[in-house]
Amino acid sequence: MQLSAPFFKLPLQFDAARLAIEVAQFTAAEWRPHPQGHPGNSALPYIARNGNPLDDGVSGPMQPTPHLARCPYVMQVMEALGVTLGRSRLMRLDARAEATPHVDLSYYWQQRVRVHIPVVTFAEVEFICGDATTHMSAGECWIFDTWRVHNVLNPNSAQRTHLVIDTVGSAQFWRRVEAGGDPTQVPAIVAYRADAKAQLRFERHNYPVIMEPAEMASLWSRWLTDARAGDASPGAIAAIDGLVEQVFRDWRALWAQFGDQADGWPHYTRLRERVLGIADAHANRIMLPNKMDLASVLKLSLAPALMSTDLAATKGTAAGANAAPRVADAAQIPDLAQSKPQASPKVSVQWGVQTLFRTQPAPPPPARLVRPLIIVSTPRAGSTLLFETLAGAPNLFTVGGESHDVLENIAALRPSPQGPQSNRAEASDAKPAVVDELHQRFRAALRDRDGRPPVEGAPRLLEKTPKNALRVPFLDAAFADARFIYLYREPEENVSSMIEGWESGRFVMYARLPDWRGPPWSFLLIPGWRDLIGADVPAIAAAQWQRTQTVLLDDLEALPPARVHSLTYREFLADPAACVRNICRFADLAWDRPLPATLPLSRYTVTPPQADKWRQREAQIAPHRSELERVAERARAFIARSRTTGQQVAEAAS
Repeated sequence: MQLSAPFFKLPLQFDAARLAIEVAQFTAAEWRPHPQGHPGNSALPYIARNGNPLDDGVSGPMQPTPHLARCPYVMQVMEALGVTLGRSRLMRLDARAEATPHVDLSYYWQQRVRVHIPVVTFAEVEFICGDATTHMSAGECWIFDTWRVHNVLNPNSAQRTHLVIDTVGSAQFWRRVEAGGDPTQVPAIVAYRADAKAQLRFERHNYPVIMEPAEMASLWSRWLTDARAGDASPGAIAAIDGLVEQVFRDWRALWAQFGDQADGWPHYTRLRERVLGIADAHANRIMLPNKMDLASVLKLSLAPALMSTDLAATKGTAAGANAAPRVADAAQIPDLAQSKPQASPKVSVQWGVQTLFRTQPAPPPPARLVRPLIIVSTPRAGSTLLFETLAGAPNLFTVGGESHDVLENIAALRPSPQGPQSNRAEASDAKPAVVDELHQRFRAALRDRDGRPPVEGAPRLLEKTPKNALRVPFLDAAFADARFIYLYREPEENVSSMIEGWESGRFVMYARLPDWRGPPWSFLLIPGWRDLIGADVPAIAAAQWQRTQTVLLDDLEALPPARVHSLTYREFLADPAACVRNICRFADLAWDRPLPATLPLSRYTVTPPQADKWRQREAQIAPHRSELERVAERARAFIARSRTTGQQVAEAAS
């Protein structure tokens, strides 16, 4: 569909980690190569013509495939869009592959947008549309102008996967598109609901049996407007328009006589042949701004859609024309082991091939994670730099960054008026179902240093999210063999950096806390945050540091000393190689890469580090220095004890 801009981002946020879990269940045999054979491109159909996952057609009733029944959250995502659903599928792009530059010429996409919801993606992946480029982050919701030349580039060494849904939209959908242009619009979070049954609507009418004259004129008028905006000569445009208009006049006369009834089809066929002849005679004369030839559009988009007489059985003047749109819930989506497709000789033969899906054994549950390595610290303490460095270990897997989505799409860990009031999580929150889901979410999102997912066995997770400083008891219960790295940064430096982060607006976590009157809440949500209503940013940052350190030290002191390794930000910057060697000994890690004496800046750097930079905010920190220093003394003492114990453990082991 032609749009007024290359990209539109809708104000919706989906649970990419949950989607990734559902995607991971499918075997290699269930994925299909691209219909046009584009290398590195594959798909897994969720909604297809007549529900047949082996049918790539776009003209005819769209129904759910058996794949969709295995994905309850995908169905909830589709329901949340509030649209009638057309052809929909997972689209996968291999490592270092591209989608190939193209324009969606088909009549089907003249009327429909393609909704893209990234499931597994990477920061390097670029979506190109016309002269614009964007990155679509996991869980976001986008549409784009398919009438412009578009492409996707995946320079990463792992596969990229999107959920792609074709639809004509709805009033609600287009209101969301318009709202997506408002930078103050907070995305609605669509969380997975285990007990919900999605109600879905599927296309039954997408191609005309015989195209009505008004639609022909509308399409041609749109393309002529495009042609006149290009560089083609007015004479060439007028010549093809005059010939096409003669066909349209005869088509109107036939429509007045026959409508779409069968006795008129031979006459329409002859007119369609005239359209194809006009296209051949004017090929490569009129280039549109999207680099497509107007004659090719006439031949490949309009002519095939002028007549779809094979659809007359489900349209025309029979009962099919007056049937209500189909609505289905999860229980009505076909299961190949229990149901048969709609009666149709042509389709039944194709479905006979699908026995390969019925005989596929259910995939075994993914292996649990073992001995995860969890970095805990206050925000802005240097944990990103440490994480990015350790992610270079050959036997560690990460989610690529902080795992806010992985964790907080679990209701027990998501602050809400009805749930937790902060990011604090206790051992009692680690109920079996929550722990199972946590392992599944991490497992589905994990990649190694080269972007590859774990293939077999129990992968080893490296995790870093500052909110975890308030979740140590929960993480200890969820991962009984976890090891923790405590990273400490002196309060003046750390609080100064947190103030800078608050002021930058780049670290907002909770944009609309109830009763909150300050700037949008940044960083982790500490217990007792309501006490800070009305406080200035330095006071808030100081309280975050102090309360987080206090909770974290209480929790770390309760763990066996052999499971905690401590280091300071200053010593890590001074000698990263030595610090990494110590961590590798503590965590039983391999290491096979040299480290530079000076590490590169981390991805979340606001301004480059500088000695005594904190003194720029010394006056703001001064009112809180005594309380900060009291907690700092306790932290330094803990580090000293931790190192003594660690040395004793190492000596005993040797």
